Amino acid sequence: MIKDNRMMRAIITKFILIGCCCGVAVESTAQKQRTQYVMLDMLDSLYDLNRYTLNAQDLYGVDETIEIYNIHAAGLVLFSILPDFTSDKNWSEVDLNEIQDQVFGERSLRRELGNRIASENSKDKKTLQYSLVKSEGGKYFRSNQCLAEFFFIDTYPSLFNVPYGTINTGQDTLSIQQMKNVYRETLNIPGQWSFPMDVRWLGGTLLLPNRLLLQREYLSREFEIDGEKAYQFWTFTDWNTHDGYNLHRGIDRFIYMPEKGVVGGSYDFWFLYFDTWSNPPIERKRNNKTKEELWQNVLEEKVMLAEELKR
Repeated sequence: MIKDNRMMRAIITKFILIGCCCGVAVESTAQKQRTQYVMLDMLDSLYDLNRYTLNAQDLYGVDETIEIYNIHAAGLVLFSILPDFTSDKNWSEVDLNEIQDQVFGERSLRRELGNRIASENSKDKKTLQYSLVKSEGGKYFRSNQCLAEFFFIDTYPSLFNVPYGTINTGQDTLSIQQMKNVYRETLNIPGQWSFPMDVRWLGGTLLLPNRLLLQREYLSREFEIDGEKAYQFWTFTDWNTHDGYNLHRGIDRFIYMPEKGVVGGSYDFWFLYFDTWSNPPIERKRNNKTKEELWQNVLEEKVMLAEELKR
């Protein structure tokens, strides 16, 4: 475990020096791609699949359910069926004949997931481009809002700078509170600038020449759930977009179990989005928490744990 501020300062300083050598990266949150459909039955037949459900009541104060699907495919693909706040349901009936040319076949699906996992481009790691399709009672239903995330799984020691989208269980532990303290001390941030993860403002950005090089998943703690090893991670990134989804944040805090995949997490970018000025019509509130309560969720690294693992 990192025991003093000197080691943590060294970590931050290393990333600053790397960032100073690169130009500014501009990230668009708009999802312009044509929707592509993934059949759940196909995923289940091709890969090991673990499904869990999360409830947002404690974390965000709304009784909403998130379905998560872990696909173990030379890495980890996480599909999250997020609440569709512009509708009264999260799945809609669909006619397969009308979307047939947008449905992945077996070969194209394997290629697509493999390429995304292997990609070093951070924009390939989070997308709303896909929609899962399930069958129930002889009918087909597509997910209205599906977040897909692609992760490497590895065990590198902390001295290696692993790329964004890596679940690295071999690193030293570091909490969000520790990072907050070191970030301000190391960079000598003036008082008017907030910590970039601060949800009270949704305006802080990484004050460095290339913010994308600083994004990464940090290991916060190791513990056990029902006698099995579990690892809690948090993502160091900012609120870069003021008038759209901060899609790059994805599942910004999460619990990972080697045999199960991701079994808990938070989706602040989704449940806090309508605190911004560009509010489209909604059917349900995204959260019932104050900004201070939401900020405490971050500092205390609170997450939703899978209902299937609760005792």
